Amino acid sequence: MSNTFKDYASFVRQNINKLDQKKVIIIGDVGLDEYVFGSVRRISPEAPVPVVEVETQEFRLGLAANVAQNISSLGGVPYLLSIVGSDSAAEDLRKLLKKANVGTDGLITSLDRPTTRKTRIMVQNHHIVRVDFERKQFLNEETEVLLLKKLNEQIDSCVAVIVQDYAKGVLSKNLIAKIVKLRFPLF
Repeated sequence: MSNTFKDYASFVRQNINKLDQKKVIIIGDVGLDEYVFGSVRRISPEAPVPVVEVETQEFRLGLAANVAQNISSLGGVPYLLSIVGSDSAAEDLRKLLKKANVGTDGLITSLDRPTTRKTRIMVQNHHIVRVDFERKQFLNEETEVLLLKKLNEQIDSCVAVIVQDYAKGVLSKNLIAKIVKLRFPLF
């Protein structure tokens, strides 16, 4: 283990409690991670592909929603700013966020895009295939203005802002430039 890593780990251990009950804004792409676990006992007669017999299924917070969940688990108060669709994946995402003690009032619903959802088909800990439900497009001007308005309403009460970009379109160069121009309070 390098000295740099040891120094960093020591710093984190000594300062993690400073996050306790402090608001951290997380702005970026969110998604719902779906895992389908099963087994394969035969090949499809329609094509030479395995037939996965589903045994269990679970949903997890993905992308910036996972970051918000991690902030919450460390004792911070995450304020998640992002865009979701008007669909069942957004409903599932909101339920998981509430369960993880992450508020959902920073989520803006868009009729122009689905909620990002990544479905992973797993067999005996092997990743067989991933299916992505998403639309990679930048926000329209009206949605971007609404997102910045919500950010401005929260910025004075936070200790940090995390910008988490997964190239799904929530963060454009223009929006990032506007975020950087704001004054952020420090720890």
